[in-house]
Amino acid sequence: GNNPCTYENGAMAKGERRSDGRELERPLLGKEKPSDAKPLGLDANLLFSCLGNAFEWYDFAVFGFIAPELSKEIFPSSDGTTGLIEAFSVYAVAFLCRPVSGFVLGFLGDKWGRKHIITVALIMMGVATLVAGATPSYRNIGIWSPVLLSIARMLQGLSVGAQTTGTMLLVLEKSPYNSYGILTAALVSSQLSGFVLGALVPGVMRVFLFSPEMMLAWGWRVALWIGLIPCIFTFITHKDVTDEYTREEDNQEVDESALHAPKPRTDSSRKLRIDAVGTAVAVGIYVGGALLFYLTLVWIPVHLNQTVGPTAGLAGTAAVAMFALVFIPIAGYTIDHVDTYVLGGLSRFLNGLFALPMLAFVLAAPSLTRFAIMTSVMLPILAFDFVTTSKILVPYFPAEGRYVSIAVAHNLGVGLTGGTAPMIAQIAASTSIGQLWLGGYVSIALLVSALSVLVMHFRPRNYVKRDDMAITVPLPESLKEG
Repeated sequence: GNNPCTYENGAMAKGERRSDGRELERPLLGKEKPSDAKPLGLDANLLFSCLGNAFEWYDFAVFGFIAPELSKEIFPSSDGTTGLIEAFSVYAVAFLCRPVSGFVLGFLGDKWGRKHIITVALIMMGVATLVAGATPSYRNIGIWSPVLLSIARMLQGLSVGAQTTGTMLLVLEKSPYNSYGILTAALVSSQLSGFVLGALVPGVMRVFLFSPEMMLAWGWRVALWIGLIPCIFTFITHKDVTDEYTREEDNQEVDESALHAPKPRTDSSRKLRIDAVGTAVAVGIYVGGALLFYLTLVWIPVHLNQTVGPTAGLAGTAAVAMFALVFIPIAGYTIDHVDTYVLGGLSRFLNGLFALPMLAFVLAAPSLTRFAIMTSVMLPILAFDFVTTSKILVPYFPAEGRYVSIAVAHNLGVGLTGGTAPMIAQIAASTSIGQLWLGGYVSIALLVSALSVLVMHFRPRNYVKRDDMAITVPLPESLKEG
């Protein structure tokens, strides 16, 4: 096969015998399978994860795109810019909650299983969306309006903090390593599809369906509640999902398709294994791409909407759609055939070089043309940043602490830079010096990410050792007996 997996003593499959002559009780990871065989449950897991991603990311993203309405209804201010900054600050609140969720729910996900925690996260997002859409305006309940919206936004942050990593593991832990790229591309594209809808729905409402008065009165609430539709379809697929990496059918044991999946979660007391230094390095891997993404595809479209017009704001939606449907799949296919670390480090380094001049170019005279030039240069490169991360981190961390380690790293990295990006950019963009500072900030974050990929490449693999063609996992205790 293209993905041979061996244990440290070379044992490969059920049927081999230990030194005491007893046959192994269970098949070992990586038993060679026909190239057309699919892991059990992968299709259901992938469908469930993609629908869940679309639901979560629509609800999470639409909040940023209705910021102009929120700034007037929930955060009334005589200064429109101040109201917008306040709305973006609540947008950032969710990101500050995400690391807490990553730690708590990630810990439980390693103990009890990915599926249960993802289900909890989806329910939290649904409740938060209902509350946010039903929040009365400031003129009706005063200060309690932004307080209630902030609570809903915090609940959204707690939800996404667990869901994104959980769906990734639910799919990749059942899959061979040489398909990680294309499967990650499917997951990222589903997230971005929800993101696209989160930008498209309020944009279409403003331009084609509702007057500014209607949009301000109740249109933004409709935009929020539309996100509940994919939630229904997500729960329809829930019953077919499994987060066990092996199961029995008709009393026949099935080959284990996951080359590094966690053991079946029947023992909730087993000890977690957490690599704190590896988690810290992983935070660095996330910070650059998150900052560039939320700056380019959340804040700049809103900025264009304010400076050029509502139609210009839809350009950001088109850019995200191109990113999700074209660049991400191409990058996913490529990293399954080319060294992951080279592409991961190089993509972050190149965007680090481009960030300062490109942002200065766009902000000096905002226009659709300048925005199109910037996204044409940087988004294809950013696609490799996004899809290489999972392929770098999932094999690195031990199964017993993988969920909490990656969830904490992801949410800290994204929260530190991505969540605060619109608010910081709104403040910095008002002066020429601020615009240059903003570009330098993005460049430094991306270069830190490139360096973090390099550090991760040379760190010892204490738990899982692999390259693109071979996998070695630690010898199970059952094989060390005798």
